[in-house]
Amino acid sequence: DTLDPRQPVTPAPTALFSLAPWTRSGSDLAYLEGRVGIGTDSPTRTLDLRDIGDVELGLSSLTDGRLWTLQSSSGDASGQLAGSFQIIDRSAGASRMLIDSDGNIGVGTSFPATRLQVAGTIASTASSGAFTTGAHLEWNRNGRRATWLLNKRGAPVDEDAIIFGMIDENDVVFQHMRVTSGGSVGIGVSNPVARLHVAGSIEMGGTGWRLRFGDFNENSDDIHFMRVNGAADRSTLVLNIGDNPGGGAGFDDFVIQAGGVARIQFTSDARAFKAGAPVWEVLSDARAKHDIAPLTGALDRLLTLEGRTFAYNDPEAMGARPGQCIGFVAQDVQPLFPEWIGTGEDGTLTMHITGFEALTVEALRDLRHEKDAEIAALRQENQDLTDRLNRLEALVESLAQK
Repeated sequence: DTLDPRQPVTPAPTALFSLAPWTRSGSDLAYLEGRVGIGTDSPTRTLDLRDIGDVELGLSSLTDGRLWTLQSSSGDASGQLAGSFQIIDRSAGASRMLIDSDGNIGVGTSFPATRLQVAGTIASTASSGAFTTGAHLEWNRNGRRATWLLNKRGAPVDEDAIIFGMIDENDVVFQHMRVTSGGSVGIGVSNPVARLHVAGSIEMGGTGWRLRFGDFNENSDDIHFMRVNGAADRSTLVLNIGDNPGGGAGFDDFVIQAGGVARIQFTSDARAFKAGAPVWEVLSDARAKHDIAPLTGALDRLLTLEGRTFAYNDPEAMGARPGQCIGFVAQDVQPLFPEWIGTGEDGTLTMHITGFEALTVEALRDLRHEKDAEIAALRQENQDLTDRLNRLEALVESLAQK
């Protein structure tokens, strides 16, 4: 049928649905101004899911069938997971990642105690930029400045090295420490040639901390350096050499070498040895001295000393030794040679004989002068007696001829 007469047709808008595209079922499903709400009739996001208890969004591949869910957790039986967000592998029944209400992230653990806690191995792949080649971790970025850790692969010296350092605002890289693939550590050097290679000073803080050589009790002998702060402004550097303070074949020692040859040796039974002449050098140049004067009265001064035999009350005390000793007593020497006497921390007197060689030389010279004078007097007396005898013999002979 046609319109007769013909008339123009005015188009009118039509709709596929006369209602909203979502039908509500109570408050379980809602559509509001382009936002979909499930579990709420007031969605605030493009897709807003809400429920009592845990809320999950499931994702599953039709070809694999593995079910993953994104969960807003209300908490476990103890309420410990309340407010956390989880990525859960429902096919395996395991939480793969969790962000708790404090912002801590856990991978492989549901209770992270730090900003990032990973239960297992962390791998980082290569990255480009000023770090050249290798995987890196970067933190403390400020503008273009950053502190970083780099796993570098490259030339043989760099192969598999772990580098700690920083990059400045001009993309200049500064290495601070390097751990090579062989396990050597370089601090301030890029090619360590020893297990620990440091360019700069090394500081060990704290009294009682030890710099140990070898494993503890290796060969049954602990060898270490240690700082001890005994009192205010009173510090001691201790070198412990083994555990054999007595003599015998089992003593331990500290040796100073030159070219692999022992030059000075200190033993654990308090003996010391040195190669070459058994003396220690002292400064003796006349240009380094002043107030030089002759030493007089040496023989008389030495003869005022009195030698003694004695034994120490504590043979193990510093400066003492076991058995019968020959020497002097400090109280006897002090009035005669006060420069030889010192005082220990506990008030006991010590003695360090200095200038004894010069005293001995001058005493021998005094003795020689004394003996030379005595011999000259005896010779003169003998000559006088000889002359007298000659005169007497001549007199007797002259009387006999009369």
